[in-house]
Amino acid sequence: MIHGLLERLARLIDRLSTLGGWIAAGAVAAIVVFVTVEILARTLLGKSTQISDELCGYLNVTILFLGMAMSLRDGANVRVEVFYERLRGTAALLVRWLIVLASLAYTAIATAILIRYLAYSYNRGLVSTTIAQTPLWIPQTIMVAGSVLLVLQLAAFLLRGGRTVP
Repeated sequence: MIHGLLERLARLIDRLSTLGGWIAAGAVAAIVVFVTVEILARTLLGKSTQISDELCGYLNVTILFLGMAMSLRDGANVRVEVFYERLRGTAALLVRWLIVLASLAYTAIATAILIRYLAYSYNRGLVSTTIAQTPLWIPQTIMVAGSVLLVLQLAAFLLRGGRTVP
């Protein structure tokens, strides 16, 4: 019964990671649109949107943070294969477990720091120093959401008993 519950929880985390990946893909498409509009505005009208650079920066944050969990789940992250190729059996599994545990600890700490930073920005009403004066809590919320997704995806490896450790 507990094993089934843990597996359902891991599948839910996988679906959330997929959602994050799709949002990240949408952000890539949005960057293409913003850059195209900026190029056309400058070329045809001789004017700039003045905000496309900032918005594309926030969309890059979205791509990175919301795409991390899905990339990890699918094994698309960069890793040093030369090191992994030399390990076999129990040693390989042990090293992978240690890496997942260390990554989980690091990401959990980073997430806690990001949450504090988000709360600080929100409570102080901090905005960007650009013409758009974007409230900084907006991109920081995306950072926290992506970081939480990564923590959950790392935890999903543990919930599955290490059968799918990257």
